[in-house]
Amino acid sequence: MKIFDRQSYTLMFILTGIYMLLGVLKVYFISIDAFSIGYFFMGFLGCIYLVITYQNPFLEIKDDVIFKAGIFKKKRIKIADVKSIEKVDNKLLIKSENDQIKISKGMLDDTKLRNFEIYLKNKINQ
Repeated sequence: MKIFDRQSYTLMFILTGIYMLLGVLKVYFISIDAFSIGYFFMGFLGCIYLVITYQNPFLEIKDDVIFKAGIFKKKRIKIADVKSIEKVDNKLLIKSENDQIKISKGMLDDTKLRNFEIYLKNKINQ
């Protein structure tokens, strides 16, 4: 089961476009300087980030392990080690003895998150 984070992807796409546009417009109307190169470079880094996040799901269950994507490393918890699933302040907390995964409900589609939660509870109760 894979769940993608499309809302923050869309926001990052808009910000990347703005940075690229600012860099190009500054070069076209004024001149090449450090700010125009910086804007264009920030847009380029945003494009790389978008490609990486578009290919990797935000949440994934694979081989009875829950993976949550992060910028630098993935968090993982085995389903067998999950002790509790709690809803706190618009967040879903999946806790084990050593780790916990926080999932903000605003980042993901509600129906997919509910299906994920039901699937996870069924797997835990087996």
